[in-house]
Amino acid sequence: MRLLLALAAVLAAAGVALAQDARNAVLDGDDSRSQVDIASVNATHDRTNDRLAHIIRFHTRIGPGDFRNAVDEHGPPGSVCINIWTRRTPWEASPNFEVCVSADRDRNLVASVSRLGSRGGVRRRGPASAELTSRRRLVVRFDPDLIRRPAAYRWSAQVTTFERGCTSRGCQDFAPRRGRTVRTELGTPTS
Repeated sequence: MRLLLALAAVLAAAGVALAQDARNAVLDGDDSRSQVDIASVNATHDRTNDRLAHIIRFHTRIGPGDFRNAVDEHGPPGSVCINIWTRRTPWEASPNFEVCVSADRDRNLVASVSRLGSRGGVRRRGPASAELTSRRRLVVRFDPDLIRRPAAYRWSAQVTTFERGCTSRGCQDFAPRRGRTVRTELGTPTS
């Protein structure tokens, strides 16, 4: 009986945390030429499995094929990235880390965490997971140790796609809008 009560308490706490995170979502208007246009994004520290999760919702249905480069078949694919600042000043300096999702040639989603050097170097830190939990919802999860487990971090989401009608830098969408960030705090893992 105590085990059931403990399980019910954990599930109730997780439900409250998810409900709070849904209220803290950053909304973004239908403002990009890209089909992969952010509608909202939020982040949470899932303390039960000690993972950071960024949940991105889109205005229209998307799939891995929407990340292909429609302008140059040998060019880079499109991506969804979470730009993360842990020590540098957001938007005055490049992010310290980025967690990016793209699609491979077989149209599978691939994701990883990279550290960005102050002089432009990029070093892969480790894997992330990316899952389309619906045709309009992408969940990106990663271990906070890959970004050196800060007490808090600032972030923004960025989509870049290469579709007809985009500039040579692609169609881009930011949430919150370019120049702004959101702060997320990490808690103590529950285990």
